[in-house]
Amino acid sequence: METPSNSKVTKIGYSYARYSNGKQALGSSIKRQVEMTQGYCRQHNIKLSDLRFDDEAYSGFHGEHLKEDGKLKLFITLCEKGHINSGSYLLCECLDRLGRLDPFTMVNLLNEIIQKGIIIVTTEDEEVYSKDRLRSGDTFQLLKAVLVLSRGYNESMTKSRRNKDDWNRKRQKQYKNGACPHWLEVDEKDRKSTRLNSSHTDISRMPSSA
Repeated sequence: METPSNSKVTKIGYSYARYSNGKQALGSSIKRQVEMTQGYCRQHNIKLSDLRFDDEAYSGFHGEHLKEDGKLKLFITLCEKGHINSGSYLLCECLDRLGRLDPFTMVNLLNEIIQKGIIIVTTEDEEVYSKDRLRSGDTFQLLKAVLVLSRGYNESMTKSRRNKDDWNRKRQKQYKNGACPHWLEVDEKDRKSTRLNSSHTDISRMPSSA
């Protein structure tokens, strides 16, 4: 396992934390992630910046944290503008905190960050991803990264599919029982599709917001 250099040059670290579900705000997800980063920085003589990047209730599976208001997007932008120097550290709990997009997209994201001179550290397993490590031809680390990212993506994909299946089952059950929103009515022929309730035709005359 690679450890950061003990050079006298001040090493600056930036904390990145993320959770995807608003319900997690009631827990201690961000607190736990940040405390792990603080502990790693103390152990490896890294000065942790007061500038934190927390994506709270931002889905890594849908890439919400990489959109304009995402904090990881902001971090990358600051790197591009030179406000965060090459050689700085980006510390997160594990790779899938950086996103749960498909593995190919995630590997490209990691490479994009690393090629800006940023050293990525995952505090959960204390793995260090850097230009030097990539250039060393460490195939095992690359394979490990792909496996971790694939696991996160597959977990989110499975969860998304289950949620859609549950929603469809509930909807079909409502249709079967003839229950649906009052402005809709179930098609009597297939008992599956819906249409505007004839007694609420005024809805169809509402102007479009497009």
